[in-house]
Amino acid sequence: MNADVASTPKIDLSEDKKTLLVEFGPGAEKHEFDVAQVDALLMQMAIARSHMHEPHPISFSAGQKFFSIPYPSWSCELEVMSRDVAFHFRHPGYGWLHFLIARADAAKMGTGIQDLLRLHPTLTPIGLKN
Repeated sequence: MNADVASTPKIDLSEDKKTLLVEFGPGAEKHEFDVAQVDALLMQMAIARSHMHEPHPISFSAGQKFFSIPYPSWSCELEVMSRDVAFHFRHPGYGWLHFLIARADAAKMGTGIQDLLRLHPTLTPIGLKN
């Protein structure tokens, strides 16, 4: 068996779908995590991951394959203190993810999206909030 596979935690969902059952190695004790514990663990893991060596790349190259969440719920607003743009996207596993974008960058994003829609008229714009 591949060492990476053997060391990967085994994760199962309880029958009532309210608890994750995690086994940290073959034959190891199963640990139970309720929804609040899973959310806290995900947040703590994301924070720790952001400080690890081998960070995620700063830029994303167009054309590469990626996993996406199709048509997420989202909204945007001006952040009260900075007056920059806050984007909120709902991920089904992580919940609401929040991004603060400088006004100038948000304007570039808006222009970029409009340019894409003009260049590819078969795409349908969704609007500012869904």
